Amino acid sequence: MILKNLILLILFFPAVFNCKALSQQKIKDFYLSNYLDNGTKNWELKGEEATLYDNYVEIDDLEAKYYYKENIVDIKADEGKLDKNKMNVDLKDNVRIRNNDGMSLFTDTLTWRRDDNHITTKDKIILKKDSFKVEAEGLEARTDLQKVDFKRKVEVNLPDGKAGEVVIVNCSGPLEIDYAKGIALFNNDVTVESAEGKITSDKAIVYLDAEKKYIVKIICEGKVKIVRDDNISFAKKATYLNMEKKVILEGKPHLIIFPKKNENIRD
Repeated sequence: MILKNLILLILFFPAVFNCKALSQQKIKDFYLSNYLDNGTKNWELKGEEATLYDNYVEIDDLEAKYYYKENIVDIKADEGKLDKNKMNVDLKDNVRIRNNDGMSLFTDTLTWRRDDNHITTKDKIILKKDSFKVEAEGLEARTDLQKVDFKRKVEVNLPDGKAGEVVIVNCSGPLEIDYAKGIALFNNDVTVESAEGKITSDKAIVYLDAEKKYIVKIICEGKVKIVRDDNISFAKKATYLNMEKKVILEGKPHLIIFPKKNENIRD
């Protein structure tokens, strides 16, 4: 059935896109694919039903696969709109993307710019894998999710690794993540919270373990403030070493200690 529809699409697509009489033609079990010059499959697109117009195709229950090097990316949405000229796809409702590493993205709307291997959205998104989770508004990323730029109102749950706990990092954005290299760059109004205390700063770089993706260290810079129990520290730069649970302060560090009151002393 799929092969039959593919042959029909090859035969009728030119006529459909250039003849008003054939616009709004419906096709069941829609299927379309593309191959590179070397013969390898680049992407494929299918849907339960498609409505063909002059310059675009509306697709119900869209499912797509994007083949990038050794990574296969699965893309799904309730509705899709394929641009006939640029072959870009606008996705709508229950949009989800999953790569080979098990990283999954969820949002309401998304544009898949197929030619330059990018996805974009202005909506709220959730990106997660195991204990690693990002919530934000707006995104621009590589389709395989290995490089992601989160735009605004970012909250990230990062696995601690050693203690099995989670470190929560917030920032106003943007947040840039190179997942393959294990580096995350947080910008503007950064807050790092863990069982050890709380750090605020202008920006922070988080280094993750290359394989397990738990935190190795966090470098915070700009108006650094650290709150641990009743003590507050200030510095221009702070390096948090996660495995050692140690903080190194640089740039005129100073500490303010608030001694606890002795409950046995009476007035």
